[in-house]
Amino acid sequence: MIYDLSTLPPVMLVITSPGVRRDIEDALEPLELNIYACADADEALSALPEQQPFWLIVDARIGTEAFIQQARDRVQGRDMRILMLVPHDAASIDAALANGATDCILLPVHHELLRHQVEQMLQPMLSLQAVLHNGATALNSTLDEKQVAHRILARVQRLIPDCSPNVVLIDQEQGRVIEALGEHSDRLLGTDWPIEAFPTFKQMIRLRQPIIIPRVADSPLWKQHQETDWVHSYLGVPIVMDEDVMGFISLNSSQPAYFTPDHAAAMTAFANQAAVAIQNARLFERVRRHADELEERVNQRTAELSETVDKLHDEIVERRLVEKAIEADRNLLRTLID
Repeated sequence: MIYDLSTLPPVMLVITSPGVRRDIEDALEPLELNIYACADADEALSALPEQQPFWLIVDARIGTEAFIQQARDRVQGRDMRILMLVPHDAASIDAALANGATDCILLPVHHELLRHQVEQMLQPMLSLQAVLHNGATALNSTLDEKQVAHRILARVQRLIPDCSPNVVLIDQEQGRVIEALGEHSDRLLGTDWPIEAFPTFKQMIRLRQPIIIPRVADSPLWKQHQETDWVHSYLGVPIVMDEDVMGFISLNSSQPAYFTPDHAAAMTAFANQAAVAIQNARLFERVRRHADELEERVNQRTAELSETVDKLHDEIVERRLVEKAIEADRNLLRTLID
């Protein structure tokens, strides 16, 4: 598969030296990433809420602990990698990591090494892009809710192993598990869960945001049941269409603190695909049901018309017989008179 990196969020450069900035841009050019360049901290902090980059490449003179904290605040805590440009010495690298950098880029910039470093860090995102691309194709090929759920969950397990995912759809204040895969899936499949009784569902409906519970035993949001007594950590994502929460993708794990913000972001993308596919399946079912109703009405009306025609035919035959009998009586009467 060919990955379209231009569809990813931008890489933001916060570098004072025009020469170093051009060097970084030249090194990344073959990857065709979106790049947004800033010359100072104020410009970067102003642009962060709108740009929402997935990486920040920042000059060590700008990347103080205070700047890094402000930058993370500007993207509202979303997972954002911060790569610090530092000289090739241990003290500078340790200082950058202590200030909150995710990783370092060593100066002077070596183009091939930087591209290799970036490609390595892109791999999880590229895997997600591939799964989403293949998932969209697979989902668009079916108009059955259960098949949609199964295909979504199969791809979830490819991206996030060691979890047991399920899809819950809401119907009249009840959440029904229409598909479940992985460990103990047989306990959950086909079960009904009252929405009001589960704080996790209520919060996702209210906020329309994912929820991560690192340790369910310590969380007031978690309600334990025998079907889920093996679960230690949880990730839930609402399936939303036109502001309406249709259901949830829920991931359970027997490992504590298993799920990360990156997992939540990936599941949000899956949930968006699921919402469209489920909506299409429901529209198709509605049209099919309407067509069946119309066909039933046509058949019923045809039967009624056929019955009416038969009755008219019987009445006509009976009338003709009566007319023939009357005519015979008239002829007999004439004969007797003559």
